Amino acid sequence: MSLDKGKEIIAYKEKYDHQKLITEQQRLKLEKADAQRLLFIITICLIVVIAVVAYLYQKRLVRKETTIRKQSEQLQDYMLQLHEYETQLMQNNRYMNELQEQISRQEVNAEEIESYREQIDSLQSENSRLSENINTLQQHIAEYTSKLDKARRDTEKFRSISEENLNLKQRERMLADYLVDNDSLVKELREKCRVLDDMEWETLEQMCESTYGNFVSRLQSICPTLTKQELHLCILIKLRFSNSQMSEIFGVSVSSVSQKKFRLKKHLSDSLEGGLPEDMTLDRWVAEF
Repeated sequence: MSLDKGKEIIAYKEKYDHQKLITEQQRLKLEKADAQRLLFIITICLIVVIAVVAYLYQKRLVRKETTIRKQSEQLQDYMLQLHEYETQLMQNNRYMNELQEQISRQEVNAEEIESYREQIDSLQSENSRLSENINTLQQHIAEYTSKLDKARRDTEKFRSISEENLNLKQRERMLADYLVDNDSLVKELREKCRVLDDMEWETLEQMCESTYGNFVSRLQSICPTLTKQELHLCILIKLRFSNSQMSEIFGVSVSSVSQKKFRLKKHLSDSLEGGLPEDMTLDRWVAEF
């Protein structure tokens, strides 16, 4: 009886230790899940802040560069007109010299001399007008050059800010990719692709929506006629899945995926104002969207 009781006590102790271990594992899993959730929220907030700051600086830089571009274009127009006027003035002077040489050599009769003199007078009048235009253009050029020098200095400052924005965007993309790559469903699909159910597609949609700045909403706003399958294709492209991986997820051949991409690009090109550039691939457009 003592031995039986001892065995029973040992059995209860092992059962208690096993249950304690299970409870401890569950507690650790909950703590890990809470930590991941907190990290996810912090990362999303950081991405939003970075995106807003980058957008504001980029908008200011674009506005400044637009002003400089317009001024540069105007300056180029002035320089072109100045070149044309100076060329015309030079040609007129050369022609006048030729006429005067012919008159001085007395190789022409009185009638031709009178005609030459009239031409010379006309050329001199035109040269006077050209000289006035040249002086006016030179004043405009000096004024625009001064403006552009100041604008260029401001642009250099904004350029450095723009480079910082690019670095911020790269960090934002790295954080977004980190969140995506560490998602359990994405991890599973990268290891072994399979056909997804509706709930899993909804999970991927929500992840792209939150991680890539309302990716799904923005896509649907520019192309309201986008089908569910086309949207799923865009999501897989955004998540950087290859054609062969997509074929397994959709349960079709690789050539069918290529056809889907071709039709989707045409659909988007028809929906977008101006369409997609010929040299722009669908993968690149979705990645940059």
